[in-house]
Amino acid sequence: MPTVTLTIDGKQVTVDQGTTIMKAAEKVGIHIPRFCFHPGLSVAGNCRICLVEVEKMPKLVTSCSTIASQGMVVYSDNENVRRARRGVLELMLSNHPLDCPICDQAGECSLQDYYMTIGLHKSRFDFDKHHKAKAVKLPPHLVLDAERCILCSRCVRFCKEITQTNELTIGWRGNHAEIGTFEHRTLENGYVGNLHQICPVGALTSLDFRFKCRVWSLKEHPSVCPSCSTGCNIMIDEKGGKVYRLRARENQAVNRYWLCDVGRYNYQFINAEDRLLEPRVKIRERMRQVAWDKALEVVHAQLKEVAGGGSKVAGIATAQLTNEEMFFFRKYLTEVLNSDTLDFRIDGSWEEVDKQVDQLLRRRDSNPNTRGAEAIGLKGDQQVQEILQAAADGEIGALYIVGADRLAAAGLSDAVKAARDSVEYMVMHASRQCDILDLGDAVLPSGTFAEKEGTFTNYEGRVQKISKAIPSVGNSKPDFDIFTGLLSKAGRTEFASVPAKAFNVMAAEVQAFAGLIYEELPAEGALIAPGGRNE
Repeated sequence: MPTVTLTIDGKQVTVDQGTTIMKAAEKVGIHIPRFCFHPGLSVAGNCRICLVEVEKMPKLVTSCSTIASQGMVVYSDNENVRRARRGVLELMLSNHPLDCPICDQAGECSLQDYYMTIGLHKSRFDFDKHHKAKAVKLPPHLVLDAERCILCSRCVRFCKEITQTNELTIGWRGNHAEIGTFEHRTLENGYVGNLHQICPVGALTSLDFRFKCRVWSLKEHPSVCPSCSTGCNIMIDEKGGKVYRLRARENQAVNRYWLCDVGRYNYQFINAEDRLLEPRVKIRERMRQVAWDKALEVVHAQLKEVAGGGSKVAGIATAQLTNEEMFFFRKYLTEVLNSDTLDFRIDGSWEEVDKQVDQLLRRRDSNPNTRGAEAIGLKGDQQVQEILQAAADGEIGALYIVGADRLAAAGLSDAVKAARDSVEYMVMHASRQCDILDLGDAVLPSGTFAEKEGTFTNYEGRVQKISKAIPSVGNSKPDFDIFTGLLSKAGRTEFASVPAKAFNVMAAEVQAFAGLIYEELPAEGALIAPGGRNE
């Protein structure tokens, strides 16, 4: 592609033809302020805060919409530019309320930031501010404060260009102009949460997050959404071990800049009051709360006794597990307990791993790691329902169920209860209380995705990292630690005790992951082919 070379604030930069001044400046580390510009939306050029001076041009130009040309000399921070930006800010703030102390956007508000860096002016406007509607609910997820809105039109363009649902518009004129929905209708396009994330001020805030926590108190951790097989990249924001919100994280190969509402608001289960906190095992016909070492010792001994007596041990997993957890679960079942009966297909969603719910991101498979489960070999000859039926028919001696709460949510409680009457021993992992846990001979509290690290493999075979955001709740453990503990009890201490090393062990053994190295996985993830050939 042809290139052009220009100079910005004395720095020479070469960019592809057609690149804007704003993007060219970013290449040499120069940030030009912006409100209306968003890389995922069309260029509007209506906020005017990104004005720059270009030699031989009579007026300042908007850097977001002006294309760089050969030999162009640009000034992004001289006195002419600073004076113009101060004027833009003064106009924006002429009717803006002094809400910063109570605004949820405080701490991540571009208007605050730019005022402190390029504003710091005393307003020349001597009149009462024009008042607009405040704290107007836009169900189901947003609150609109029209007084704070700077009419950047990001939200309007998102609904027009991304969801193509066109709920929002700008009505009226001059000081009276404001965003809103036609006839005060609701916003239910499935991606509404993106509007408050892309709003550069506090005009659109989240009903879910409203007044819960100051953003500067939050710590962010990169991860992957576990709500469907798309594997959207997210940021987990937490404080003191409690998750307060999930945000979209950019990945051009997966979700670009966006996140669906199902994924964004599906985090309450992490902080649920019914989380399991302590391991319990049956000793002398009574369930007892014990230390982890004792729990693992009892579970391993009982499972070995069943397997050693000639009865079959069957494993039921869930595609909510990481690749590393699935790998070690299979290792324990097949190599320690000599089992060839294991599966993860709890419901029919695994068959729809590729099928989309809408035209953007959501898929019908509600699990993040179906492709990983298939590649690692958790798909057996019998599906989960068939394994439970075989157990009820007396063909299985012990059941090892990982994700018992997921099994109950899928409507399989009665099948588990029927199996309980026939099996000798039943182990369950779960994060939350459910109606089948009382059937278990051992109940092991496992962590959620926010409490573990490892990798997920999305619908297209893209391997992506997740990171631990909060400590394990109570005395629960990631499933990975439970499996490594059981392998250790079996004398298999050669296996790695951390997910990063376990991934590399798995990549050396499982063809689909051949050639991948955990430490070298790129930010956008590594795509693998179904036959194991990396692409």
